[in-house]
Amino acid sequence: MNNDTETVHPTEVIEMSIKYDFSKQKVPQKERVKTMYKDLIDGLESLVESDEGWKRFLDLLTVAHRYSFRNGMLIALQCPNASLVMGARKWKDNGRNIKRGEKAIWILAPTRRRIYTEEQRERAFMIDTEERDGEKVEYTIIGFRAVPVFDISQTEGEPINIIQPTWEYLGLDRMYNEVMKTVKGHVPVEFLLLEEGLHGTYSPRLKRIQINMLYDKDQQTETLIHEFLHWATHESGIVSEDVWKKFTNNDHETIVESASFIVFNYYGFDISQFTFPYVMQYAGNTDKVEELGNYVMNLADYTINEVNARLNVGEQL
Repeated sequence: MNNDTETVHPTEVIEMSIKYDFSKQKVPQKERVKTMYKDLIDGLESLVESDEGWKRFLDLLTVAHRYSFRNGMLIALQCPNASLVMGARKWKDNGRNIKRGEKAIWILAPTRRRIYTEEQRERAFMIDTEERDGEKVEYTIIGFRAVPVFDISQTEGEPINIIQPTWEYLGLDRMYNEVMKTVKGHVPVEFLLLEEGLHGTYSPRLKRIQINMLYDKDQQTETLIHEFLHWATHESGIVSEDVWKKFTNNDHETIVESASFIVFNYYGFDISQFTFPYVMQYAGNTDKVEELGNYVMNLADYTINEVNARLNVGEQL
């Protein structure tokens, strides 16, 4: 698909559109971050006012799944129809330049300091780890700064061709087979005659997925993805066992259903059946919304990356 001018996922997620003019006004970093946090809180409050509002926001996060929940929110607030977002340097590396007069989308990036001693490690509030020359290097996150990025609609130059790996594009048989291989690479899968209406289950005790063989490949593919996400909450390391235990059943359902929505939407499966009856209980608790949202994004991104690695298609940028 030529994505030069076309928006992949047009959406009307958020009615308002915020524009920051930090560069022109030379706003200090501290004030930039303070302004962005205030808008984040207001945006998070509005997300959980209705089931439909949460669903529309998840629709936008499908194209921003590589970002944190917080930055997905900031992108949605500033550019509700964003489809592919990168920094100016990354766009230039891909043969495109920022159009004259375009205003940046501002997101938050961590400010880090390298950890050298055990004492520094013990005092660290947040730790970030990366590989450098085969060595594990740790950093303490000491704050956040505002950084500019741009949507593809704000750029011009070489066409960007990205294959959107929907099941209709790839063919259902291939999608089914590669999803099956992805899931089986992590957890055993059984096909059984289960009770009518039950598409499948994941057992944390047996560490096994069961799929109802009564249903067709379309439904079985969706069920494999959904139950894989249940597996990932327990075994991928994204959510620790202690954290998972402190969450309520409603929290569990919200996390897995929301991540499933993003993954289903990304691969072109039907999302009309999704409902989120519990989101309104988080009204007024923006810290909880962000905590759950981060797990949603991490689980969805993990699953998409695992499947795309098998499909050998997807986002090359």
